[in-house]
Amino acid sequence: MRPLQKPNQVLKDAEKFMALEESYLERDNVSPEEARAWALERWRKKIAFNRIIPELFIGLVLVAAVVVFAGVGEAQNKDGSSGPYIVKDTENDSPGTNIVTRIVTLTAEVGGEPAPALQWKVDKGSGFEDIAGATNPIYRIGNAQVVDSGLYALFATNSAGAIQTTPVPLIVTEGED
Repeated sequence: MRPLQKPNQVLKDAEKFMALEESYLERDNVSPEEARAWALERWRKKIAFNRIIPELFIGLVLVAAVVVFAGVGEAQNKDGSSGPYIVKDTENDSPGTNIVTRIVTLTAEVGGEPAPALQWKVDKGSGFEDIAGATNPIYRIGNAQVVDSGLYALFATNSAGAIQTTPVPLIVTEGED
């Protein structure tokens, strides 16, 4: 596995991707889905060419693009149901780099009718995977370890649809405060 980029470089690259996607929207007057597809195709070529972007970054860019252009809001169906919608996006009480053994709390709030089923997931470079037992709006890691590093998001589903909150990075390193 390739070494991960520094967090500030990942954020700069994500901002470049988002700007590229936005330029397609403005310049070509296309739908958000078309702009996302064009930007993603160009970004994939860059990744294949440079071979420096880690899998964790790819997950961040793809999810950020989907969340930014998916829109947030509540729309009701004729039967009164509504797909899940984000009330409060993902927050990390310990943003940035964390030292092992620190307590980290992630929170998010999602609405919908019927009430959506919640599941926290983590992407450690190979796609999002369920975190066993993490089915509440608050997820707490009581003794953070290096292996807990990754992107965290809350996924919500009900009979009317599904949504996920914006993934937030958690970086845990060995060392002292």
